[in-house]
Amino acid sequence: MARISDAADRGRLVFAVVGWDGANALLDAVLDWPCRRLVDPAQPLPGSGPTEAGNSVVRVRIAPEPGEAERAIAVYVAPEPETPLREEDAAPEPAAPAYWGSIAVSLTGSGHRDSAKPCQDTSLAFHPTDDAAFLVVSDGAGSAANSHYGSQTAVAAVRAHIEEIYRFWSPADLDGWKSLLGTTLTAARQSLLSIAAASTSELHDLACTLLVIGADADATGIYAAGIGDCGALYGGTDGRLHTLYAPENGEHINETYFMTQRAWVRHAHFSYGEHAVDFALAFSDGLQFTALSQGKPFRGFALPLMEQLRSIDPVRRTPALCAYLQEQIIGFRTDDDVSIAALWREGD
Repeated sequence: MARISDAADRGRLVFAVVGWDGANALLDAVLDWPCRRLVDPAQPLPGSGPTEAGNSVVRVRIAPEPGEAERAIAVYVAPEPETPLREEDAAPEPAAPAYWGSIAVSLTGSGHRDSAKPCQDTSLAFHPTDDAAFLVVSDGAGSAANSHYGSQTAVAAVRAHIEEIYRFWSPADLDGWKSLLGTTLTAARQSLLSIAAASTSELHDLACTLLVIGADADATGIYAAGIGDCGALYGGTDGRLHTLYAPENGEHINETYFMTQRAWVRHAHFSYGEHAVDFALAFSDGLQFTALSQGKPFRGFALPLMEQLRSIDPVRRTPALCAYLQEQIIGFRTDDDVSIAALWREGD
């Protein structure tokens, strides 16, 4: 432990919680927790060890207080350069593969800002291979204490599962996509169960919706699976708009279903579009009544937005989208958190 602490103090190691994107602060708190002591801090996980990048996986165990169960957190330990990079020297993030352009943004709604709540949405666009693209959106339940952790956990689990699958196999037909997205939802659910079991949170405290969308190189179809009131639409190469995934509400408009519910499988569903795909938009329920009009894609929102995203310089794309959401959507059309994830054809 002394060697690890010394290396961390000198900036030679960086720690990140596995499967809990954005929760580095939690690990920092654990390592400096004044009322706890660490037990077996560097015990390797079964079957783990140095990765190809030279990273290692270790398990940190926290000794319980009387009456508490022991908690264990898996972490990556990644070597950093001898001299930390200055911000101006840092290399830019790798560009998305040439075939697909993509972007994902989640912003705190005015209602949550006013009440000092964190953004409970999480969104992601990623490319497991050069010719495949995925969008993920998750919305934490407003009534759940740690739903922002729930949405982060679910989205991180989706990416980890799909990227692992794509190391060996990729879907080639409708049955393949059903299988991939079905197991992806199951992996996200299992990750939520694991986080709840390893912490003081109850499973319902992590309540969140989830939507996963995938497209591949030939762009002759697009596929979605999820649970809850996130939604998605897509544009075909013929210029027509289609609903890809319709938000599912409960008995009332402000109710929906979550990944943490016991009967979650009954409310999870798969959908797909058979048209040649030009672009796709996924969104959280904060944008449900902006992106859709009476359940159908609203051209006045989707088409101008996609035209701007495609035409703007990639360096300015994310700030411009954030500015648009802040100026035109948040506080005007909704007080909820908002997420947009988009992909579009490039290089044709």
